[in-house]
Amino acid sequence: MRHIRISEKRDEDEDATEQESETEAEEDPVAARLNHTDPTAGDQTRQGCAEGNEATRKRQARLNPPPAPIRLTPLVACDPETSEEILWHIARYAPTLRKWVVANTAASPLLLEYISQQGGPGVKEALQMLLDVLEEPRHSERKAR
Repeated sequence: MRHIRISEKRDEDEDATEQESETEAEEDPVAARLNHTDPTAGDQTRQGCAEGNEATRKRQARLNPPPAPIRLTPLVACDPETSEEILWHIARYAPTLRKWVVANTAASPLLLEYISQQGGPGVKEALQMLLDVLEEPRHSERKAR
């Protein structure tokens, strides 16, 4: 009999807690959401704890999403801070951005060679401008002599 009373008391306490949570939800929806998914709230079994931990992981995943994928733009292609891996990806899969990789001062000679072999819109002109700029100091040195 005593065990039943304890169970009934626990059920009454849980009902009171749920009513308090509903009142909090009306007052502060953010606090209610946090209390609702709190795995430590109430007396839980091992299964309940596992479900609570899963809820916590899902909540954390929503609060801390992975970084957004990089949107490939001309600015990314010509930015010297862009990683070599991304520049190679652009060279392989984004032919319209290859001319912008040519303008990137961090582009390696091997990458520029690959782009020159693959071609693409504006690549020939971009490479010609790059070669003209690289040749310019040599012309000025010859004129000075």
